[in-house]
Amino acid sequence: MLKPKWLIALYLLITFFGIVVKFKTTTEYWEILQAIDTATAIALALFAFFGYIEYFRSENSIKIFFDIEGKKVDTGLSLLRKNFTRNEVLGVLGMIQKDQEKRFRLSFFQDKKVLEKLQQIQTGKDREFVIKMSEKEAEQFLL
Repeated sequence: MLKPKWLIALYLLITFFGIVVKFKTTTEYWEILQAIDTATAIALALFAFFGYIEYFRSENSIKIFFDIEGKKVDTGLSLLRKNFTRNEVLGVLGMIQKDQEKRFRLSFFQDKKVLEKLQQIQTGKDREFVIKMSEKEAEQFLL
């Protein structure tokens, strides 16, 4: 997805291009305003298209997997991309823990690279979340 500053630049470029083309063909005031209106409408239509694509991508479902000492296990859990935060992941993992009286512990979430992985998912660069853990850590969950 284009960053906001690039979208603004694209908007201004399209509008400016529409105005320049009209200035070369006429000098009448109303026709120039009409050109500005048309160029602005085209630029805003492009914005709406990019916004729709971003909305559509945010509705993607991201599956959560465990990597238990090299073996990939499906947890049966998933979150929408727009809701995929560290807190939400920890919350849904709490749904499948064996002992509901105490909190599970995973060393995976103590690594700073987890934030990078979460950001990759939130920006659409990745479609699944894999949590690496040992057999002992996996015993905390219903699988």
